Amino acid sequence: PLWDVVSKIKHQLTNYDHASSFGFPMQDPQLPDEAWRRLGWYLAKNKNITSICAAGRRYITDKMLANMFGIFGSVIWTSSMIKLTFGGNSIGSEGIRIMTPFLRASGVRRLWMSGSPIGSEGFRLLINGLEGGNLAYLRLGDCGIEDVSCLDDCDIPNLTQLTLESNAIGNEGAMCVANNLLG
Repeated sequence: PLWDVVSKIKHQLTNYDHASSFGFPMQDPQLPDEAWRRLGWYLAKNKNITSICAAGRRYITDKMLANMFGIFGSVIWTSSMIKLTFGGNSIGSEGIRIMTPFLRASGVRRLWMSGSPIGSEGFRLLINGLEGGNLAYLRLGDCGIEDVSCLDDCDIPNLTQLTLESNAIGNEGAMCVANNLLG
């Protein structure tokens, strides 16, 4: 039964060349690590997928991201991906560490992580890892971020929209964001 989900995903990704997005199931399919690795492989091989949506799937964890991105990383996951939606998951700073090499090497322009507990450490890893990258839109509302001072030490030239609502960055953090986005 666990492999049935992966088989269906494989069928969807290999037989529908016109498909441009992939959405994770609402309920946790409880796949073993090998199945998550295989899913990552199938997604990476499909050059038509421009968007992956896993919003509100609390079962997406750092370990699952490690299985999906870890083996293939930025080598394969580069050409077509434009938007990743991982908001409302259980992804922390380790998940950000795992995703950053892919994000740096890929064409991803939009990343939504709102509602995932990445914290200030995850924010720092993400911002430092994306220096000089393609990212234009970054949504990180309600992620437990308190410190945004790392923005002073990096350059993300294409970043035009940074959403940080419901984080405790304070007035000093708001000034830091404004100074860095306005140039």
